[in-house]
Amino acid sequence: MLQGLFEEMATVLLGGVCASAFLASLIFIRALGIGEGPVISPIIGAAAGIGLLLISPTNLGVVAIVAAAVITVIAAIVIDKLFYVSGKDLAKTSGNQTAQNTQPMQTVQSEAAAQNIPPQPVQLVDKAQENADWECVGCHKMNTPDAKFCRYCGTKKPEAAPVKAYFTPVVQSDVTYKTGNPMKVFFFIVAAVGIIANLMMLGSVSSHKDSLKELVDKNYYYTLNKIEYDFVGYSFILLIVSAAAYLCMAIFRKKPIGLVCAFVGPLFAVLFSINSSDLISQLNVKMTLPIAALSAAFVVSVLYCFFDKLWLGIINICAVSGAVYLLLNAVNKANINYKEPTMPWLNLCGNAVLMLLMALAARRDKPQTAENSASASVQQVV
Repeated sequence: MLQGLFEEMATVLLGGVCASAFLASLIFIRALGIGEGPVISPIIGAAAGIGLLLISPTNLGVVAIVAAAVITVIAAIVIDKLFYVSGKDLAKTSGNQTAQNTQPMQTVQSEAAAQNIPPQPVQLVDKAQENADWECVGCHKMNTPDAKFCRYCGTKKPEAAPVKAYFTPVVQSDVTYKTGNPMKVFFFIVAAVGIIANLMMLGSVSSHKDSLKELVDKNYYYTLNKIEYDFVGYSFILLIVSAAAYLCMAIFRKKPIGLVCAFVGPLFAVLFSINSSDLISQLNVKMTLPIAALSAAFVVSVLYCFFDKLWLGIINICAVSGAVYLLLNAVNKANINYKEPTMPWLNLCGNAVLMLLMALAARRDKPQTAENSASASVQQVV
């Protein structure tokens, strides 16, 4: 019976590692277009995760699942750099890296221009000369534009003088190219780690909340457990809000979505202080400074959404980290030493890091511009 249990656990771990690798391939490679090799990359990631399971399945089970997804994305990027550098070696398969004849052609420089072949001269007729009065070369009198002979001496109208111009031929390419942006990789990895960590922590925080509720209902150490119960309850909600914010930012790639998580932190701190004000005063715990720090961090986050400056993003991370430190310090003074309810508040720091990575990714993502016309560009010589 024990052997069957171990076999079942091993099957679950192996399935989790393989599912994590192929899910990462589906999201990052096929949907988001990060890297290449949507079939080979997950095989590499799953093999690496299974290798970690062979080392120590009991201690490295979760690590193997996360590592399988991360290594899948890294392998996809490496394959993209090695085999898809020129865009001509293999056909693109991911979202915005399309194969031949799947998108409108992109105008590129012609081979003649690339070989420094001088542009060829052509003769163009100036339309303005055809619609203007002309001077007779015989009697030097002016005639109307529609007159083909001089009305005074009968001399024929002279031909319009040609205008010298040069044109550079342009051709169209059947392959589109994508600007690489490694910052997006870090952005999605941080978002994925945050979502997975929050989902894994929900179970332990929920069981902790249920056990504290029994103690509070039985009036057993009511004062202390009531504060712990309130804090665990708010941490439980903060976990859900943070995971949702990470998910929305990963889907919509909008930095202001991070303000949801930044706002919920100080809001819950205020509610916690109001609901447990008498008990907190008895334990001599001051929540004023942590709440003020969290509020200041929220203001910095708002400014960072409107003023995209690198130094402001770094200040945002420092402000949130300092506010979380003051909050956890105040909680520890209330003898709330449990790891599960205090860890969710570090989501505020992760949220600030995610906002910074999104700004860096958007700054480095240069949109491609193509020529609107495939006709020859003409430059008139003055």
